[in-house]
Amino acid sequence: MPTARIASRLKKLLQEHGTVADFEFEIKRKDGELRTVLESSIAIRDNDGNVTAYQGFVLDISERKRAEYEIRRRIANCWC
Repeated sequence: MPTARIASRLKKLLQEHGTVADFEFEIKRKDGELRTVLESSIAIRDNDGNVTAYQGFVLDISERKRAEYEIRRRIANCWC
């Protein structure tokens, strides 16, 4: 679950722009593990323009972020 600050920012972006693509943030699982996720969503509006729902998906990119970090670390330590 995102923090209240992140959820508020995401909601504001959706209300203002109607869509959010590749919004990256960290969540903490119930077991305490931090995971990095990417959210893309759209705001569903009624005929009066009021937001009635949100539709989208959240993708766990934790392994990708770890791999990117490892590549950067190895390049920084390269004696080339």
